[in-house]
Amino acid sequence: MSTTKADLIRLADERVLDARALLDAGRFDGAYYLAGYAVEAGLKAHIAKLTVAEEFPDRKRVLDAHSHDLAKLVHVSGLQTELDEQRAKSLEFRENWATVVDWVPEMRYWNPGKLCRADVELMISAIADRRDGVLIWLKSIL
Repeated sequence: MSTTKADLIRLADERVLDARALLDAGRFDGAYYLAGYAVEAGLKAHIAKLTVAEEFPDRKRVLDAHSHDLAKLVHVSGLQTELDEQRAKSLEFRENWATVVDWVPEMRYWNPGKLCRADVELMISAIADRRDGVLIWLKSIL
């Protein structure tokens, strides 16, 4: 089963909605965890855009593209220069990226209760802020 760029964009939007629903329900750990996947899906949409039909891809690039490491996904997606430029242009975006890049999927093994409402609100805002959100930026340059 293949996943398209459009599938990944839809998935990113759904994960933000899921994170907000969990936040509203007081399920902070799950909300934060799913919010991070929204950014991962957005970065993977950019990687999908680079995929060329009938090209046999480089093994390392394929393995890195299946990573959950957001910094590694930026590299594979070819967005490092654009990310650096956006961080230089906007202090708010730079702060949002600093919030988002700390996300790791291994947090699913953390003991519940490690995060509070403010942590999740900050993460969701960093991702979905209409002016300087990381996911909003990713979608704007697709």
